[in-house]
Amino acid sequence: MTTAMPPVIIYVEKVEAARRIFRSVLGSATPDTVFDDRAVTISEDGKRFYEHTGNGRVLAEAVLGVDFPREAGPIELDHYTSLASLKAIATSAQLHLYPVAKRLYEDEFATFAREHGLQGYFDDNGRGKEVLEELSEDLFYISLAKPGNPNEGDLWSVFADDGRGVRLRLRVTPNAPADLRRMGYQMGNPTALKRINDALLAQEGIIYIPWTISRICAFYLPIGYRDEHEVRLMVKRHKGGPDRTITGGPWDVWPIALAAPRTTTGDEWCEIELVEVTAGARCTSAAVRNALAGTIFSAVTIS
Repeated sequence: MTTAMPPVIIYVEKVEAARRIFRSVLGSATPDTVFDDRAVTISEDGKRFYEHTGNGRVLAEAVLGVDFPREAGPIELDHYTSLASLKAIATSAQLHLYPVAKRLYEDEFATFAREHGLQGYFDDNGRGKEVLEELSEDLFYISLAKPGNPNEGDLWSVFADDGRGVRLRLRVTPNAPADLRRMGYQMGNPTALKRINDALLAQEGIIYIPWTISRICAFYLPIGYRDEHEVRLMVKRHKGGPDRTITGGPWDVWPIALAAPRTTTGDEWCEIELVEVTAGARCTSAAVRNALAGTIFSAVTIS
């Protein structure tokens, strides 16, 4: 007759097994100090491994940072847009972040959810929407690119009115509530999170769902978008939390203050400075100057 192991021993063994799996995938990026009962635990049904909220999301950041690295500020990034949008930006001294829901038709959000087995995100939320649709309405982003993008011609064509628009050079310093990360693309290789969960499920019958998972869904796109080499600035609206959205046409938008050169705005979400404006091949410096005239950006360098 065998004696069942006490729950405490089972717990310790599962946590130790999880530590080995995380280490095998993350290598030196594994924060070993989190693998104790003050930082991680296993759900009562024995099916989920998760991190305590008071742990500062150290484990989640380590896992997600492998595939979706944060960009530290200040960093100079480019944003391509139309001449009309430049005028609106300069007049309001704001950049508008649009909801991810605007791009759900391009398989935003759903690509990551499908690949990582987040089937509940496709369920009805009881109000005639899929859960992912509701979540994506609370995620606001702006697309950016690092200078010298190898496919710069396509960015001018698609996002800057086929060269009739402009490129904004921005100096970006994200604050704690905002995420600035390089996009991940569905390249055929599983993410670190998927490799960890495949191993956890096979060996221990548990899965790991990191904090911020819904936000990370919006940093992953189908392979067809890989040439954009996008860097995305994103903020998440939490129920009962701060909500600065304003109506921007058919969509609510999240405004971020934009500073003139060598000034700051004090925006709690992100500090962004307009460094330079470059006119497209089918635009002129005079047209750009007219768009900036009478605003705090009238002295911005134009190239």
